[in-house]
Amino acid sequence: MQDEPYVSTDPYAEFTLDHVFGRVWTRPGLARRDRRLVTLTVAAIAGQSAPLANHLGAALRSGDLTAAELHEWVLHLAHYAGWPVASTAYTTLRQVQADVADDSGA
Repeated sequence: MQDEPYVSTDPYAEFTLDHVFGRVWTRPGLARRDRRLVTLTVAAIAGQSAPLANHLGAALRSGDLTAAELHEWVLHLAHYAGWPVASTAYTTLRQVQADVADDSGA
């Protein structure tokens, strides 16, 4: 069920959840929305499609960023990171938007 907390017996998954999302994402100094934009940008530029899709979905589901903001992010990305990077991010965003809409029954 989606409302149940994620529990894993995998040590790598546990470390990731504890360190990255427990410690790094909760540090003071940057809002979660800002951290989300930085993470999305790095994943897109690095060509990491699975993390990019995961973070896009998390951004939409959490309300950290709206679909309109993410589309604007893609345009900004195109200027600074290049068209191929932005094109991949746009394609991934469109697929994630469809998946999120399917999940919510929209």
